[in-house]
Amino acid sequence: LKLASGPCCRFLGGRSRSRRRRPPGAGDLYFAPAILWAAMVFHYDAKLGRLQTACVIANTVLPNVVLSLEFWLFLILHATIFVIHRSGYLTATFEHFKLDWHFVKVITAMTTFIEVFYANQCYSRYNHLYQATRSVLDEAICYVYTMRVFIMAEQPKYARLSTRYMLAGLLLHFQGLQSEEGDAVLEHLTQIEFLKPQEANLLRSYKMSHRSVILLSWSSAVAREGCSKSSAPSTMHRELLSKALSIRNNQQKIVDTLALPIPFQYFHLLSIMIVMNLSLWAYGMGCSTSPFAPVVFFFASLIFIGMMELSSEMADPFGTDEVDFPLQEWLREGVEVIADMLERQDCTLNSSTLAAACEREMPLPRDCHRRISRRGGMAQPGIAAAAGAQRAPLQPRDAKTFAAPMLSHEGVA
Repeated sequence: LKLASGPCCRFLGGRSRSRRRRPPGAGDLYFAPAILWAAMVFHYDAKLGRLQTACVIANTVLPNVVLSLEFWLFLILHATIFVIHRSGYLTATFEHFKLDWHFVKVITAMTTFIEVFYANQCYSRYNHLYQATRSVLDEAICYVYTMRVFIMAEQPKYARLSTRYMLAGLLLHFQGLQSEEGDAVLEHLTQIEFLKPQEANLLRSYKMSHRSVILLSWSSAVAREGCSKSSAPSTMHRELLSKALSIRNNQQKIVDTLALPIPFQYFHLLSIMIVMNLSLWAYGMGCSTSPFAPVVFFFASLIFIGMMELSSEMADPFGTDEVDFPLQEWLREGVEVIADMLERQDCTLNSSTLAAACEREMPLPRDCHRRISRRGGMAQPGIAAAAGAQRAPLQPRDAKTFAAPMLSHEGVA
């Protein structure tokens, strides 16, 4: 299987939209897939003004809140009470049904505390799922990188077959998180040539939750045979097996976390408190004589319902919501990195190229620290030129010269 020329890099609809820029003069020899940039759905500038940020509607939960039925029910209830009270129909009976705002403060404070706690738990769960998902992809890169170094040169077919099984297991696992149709996922993997028809038929005899584990075991078995047939170190199979087990452990963490949501009893009590709080707000602000009461109720209910909507979206980030993980983009980027690392010949140095590069290598300058700015970038041209004028290569020193400063202090020797 030629990963670089086959359909593997376009199995999810083409290349990634967020592309890294190549350094000037790098040309086609540029190869920097060792770091996977974790792209998110929406990048924002934290230094942007508060007013400009508050006016943003796209990529937020506001459209979902405004389109929800409960938001409009409470808003209509408040508007009805407000209009009736302003018309004078509730004036005679208002003293008998007057709402004391001290009582409303109690339930508002309780609802706010419990809702913030719920949002915090959902974000912790969101962060845990993010770490586990990224660890799966990172360990897969390390797995293929190890095979590229020790197996690919002598046993390329074993390295490619092991990589194909490993990638098929990853895709089957993550696609299973987004879809319950396991046979449809197998059919899709067969169409994009990650699985052979006979392999897909064999996997159909297993449970859907076991198929990714079976593929990972196939990948480890092929890697073991590749290690035995090549001149790889004796400990290399153990290293590959540990990476495969790490992939499996992180996959299980994702499944276990998704299988343990916030208890329904907690969510039910929180929903009751929000309904009661919004109902009291609708009545209390509706009986107000201030013309700004509908505006305050609109934004208060928008924030309360929006926090619940945002927390529910973070609880399960494997979907199509605004805060969900860009899983398709991550997988596309990971497959592209693996394909380049395994198949591209210009990303590695052969013996002759390595020897020539070592011959041309110069000693490190003593003032190399001056060429880097405090922000991590390169120093300004004027500073770099002045530092270059004083450049002096590092000179080797013998043992006496090196030890003289240490021996000059009493007691150090």
